[in-house]
Amino acid sequence: MGSTLADTNMCRLCGWEDKGNPLISDVEVCIVHNSLNVLTAKVSQLIKENINLNPSIPDEDLPNKICYDCKNDVQLTAEFLEKVRNGQIYIEKQLELCEKRAVSALTTSYIRLQIQPIDPDKPRRG
Repeated sequence: MGSTLADTNMCRLCGWEDKGNPLISDVEVCIVHNSLNVLTAKVSQLIKENINLNPSIPDEDLPNKICYDCKNDVQLTAEFLEKVRNGQIYIEKQLELCEKRAVSALTTSYIRLQIQPIDPDKPRRG
């Protein structure tokens, strides 16, 4: 083991030590959205954006590598969060459409009530 954790092959996220762990700064993944590869992203940026951890800040004491499992988990987390963000936008748009339809239906019903002629021979409820 080196003099600091940065000198080891330890994963910055889970602590797993493996000689095959690459530097976080060297790893990129394709983020899949709607079955299409839409983005190639640096894992370090995805960690910063989605996990609230900044592995890009130079710290000589902390590990600077990532294991295969954590790389995959970062990718899946980014894809999941992107799906949720897009889903929330879709749901908000659908809600707006439902509200517009409800207002339109109420307005149409009110207009129909106002337009119907009053039959003077018809008994009124009351």
